[in-house]
Amino acid sequence: MRSRTFVMILLAVAFGALAIFAGQKYLDREASRFRSVQVVQKPAAPTQTIVVAALPLRFANEVTRQHLREIAWPEDAVPKGAFSKIEEVVDGRTRRVALA
Repeated sequence: MRSRTFVMILLAVAFGALAIFAGQKYLDREASRFRSVQVVQKPAAPTQTIVVAALPLRFANEVTRQHLREIAWPEDAVPKGAFSKIEEVVDGRTRRVALA
């Protein structure tokens, strides 16, 4: 009975070591395959400059040059009626206030 228990323990250790070895080889192979995959970058979409608020605006605040900034925006997603330059918004002739 003792020898049978000893053989079973040895078999369990051997199969456990084999499982660890096989799992490690599999993980190494997958890691090397993952490292060899090259990342392809998409070409940059054409952009257009639009004017956005640089600071939070409250209702009826007068919009000045300090409240605005220009950012690049994807050309195909420019909102209708967007301004492209701060000078178009703050032209000195009209007074603009925040409505929303």
